[in-house]
Amino acid sequence: MTVRDDMHLLLRVAEWTERNRRHAMRTIRELAGSEEIYLIIARELERVKANISRARYLRAEASLTLVEWLSILDAYQWKCAYCKEKPFEVMHHIVPLPEGGTKPCFLKVSLSSKQK
Repeated sequence: MTVRDDMHLLLRVAEWTERNRRHAMRTIRELAGSEEIYLIIARELERVKANISRARYLRAEASLTLVEWLSILDAYQWKCAYCKEKPFEVMHHIVPLPEGGTKPCFLKVSLSSKQK
């Protein structure tokens, strides 16, 4: 995602999801305006929900919002925080969730050569 207008639209839809806890996917699809934006929102919303579920399971803070997550993605230009070249694949925490980490701060490629 590099187009500013797309990012603004993503954030607008994400803000709607925060105000309307019942995420009616039909409404999200309408607000997105295109199937591409809708699929991004749906994917990232599921990623946020999974992160919250995992954090709760590990008894860590579980307060990440879709708006916060999209802002993190935008700050890193949707790329791996380590290599800064490849698209990110997974959320990564500075302090791992099992050790009391909170919101994700980094994005990384799942099998980055820098990790080996």
